[in-house]
Amino acid sequence: MKKHQPDHPLPVHLPPYPHFLKIFSALLEAFDEAIETGERIWEYAVELHDLHDQGAPSSTLRWLMDKRVISHGYEQKGRSARRRFRQTRSHFFQDNSCFVLVAESVGQVRQMLLEAPSALPQNNGASGGKDNRPFGLPYWNKPAGELWYEDNLVKIIPETAHNQRKLLDYCQASQWRQPFENCFKIHPDKDDGEPDTLHNTLVRLNAHQINPRLHFYRDGSGKRFRFKVIPAKPARI
Repeated sequence: MKKHQPDHPLPVHLPPYPHFLKIFSALLEAFDEAIETGERIWEYAVELHDLHDQGAPSSTLRWLMDKRVISHGYEQKGRSARRRFRQTRSHFFQDNSCFVLVAESVGQVRQMLLEAPSALPQNNGASGGKDNRPFGLPYWNKPAGELWYEDNLVKIIPETAHNQRKLLDYCQASQWRQPFENCFKIHPDKDDGEPDTLHNTLVRLNAHQINPRLHFYRDGSGKRFRFKVIPAKPARI
């Protein structure tokens, strides 16, 4: 007889292997985007091929389903402008299989990503600026003035770039949870951010990146800002 499994996830050890971290990073980003836009979670479901492209084995996805960390659904074709799914607990994956984080597991997944050290090979640079950084998130090493993403040094921020450093301090203190409020306040106790200062700082932060992996931009409200990850360029052979 098949053992009954609870509908809600139980606390489970999530090993910080590279493919686990990549799965969680993709699914958590999709979850946060759905919440931020007010959409249902399944509207931002991540396709099976996207997870496979990041090295996620199907066996790991099945294990996470059984632990009630992620949910599986078959995307249904239709003329509707919105995505439709048939949710299933089946271990049989198809080309239209998609996945979302179970809402009750989001807190544990987020904490794991914030605490997990990099699972990638360590950079041989002298600064060692990305040691112990959270995987799948940018990392601002203030003492070294280095902004990292994954295995890439994105930019070195000089001490004279006060606004860029202030913005990155704020992002790091916010644990890179989007969207970010305008950190340039006219009056610290009021919601009166300086839009021009924010705009100019984001432009300068995006410019002259050593490895262009991050793009910072203001959202539609004009009061907040976000970042998106730029795919790494394939290595030249």
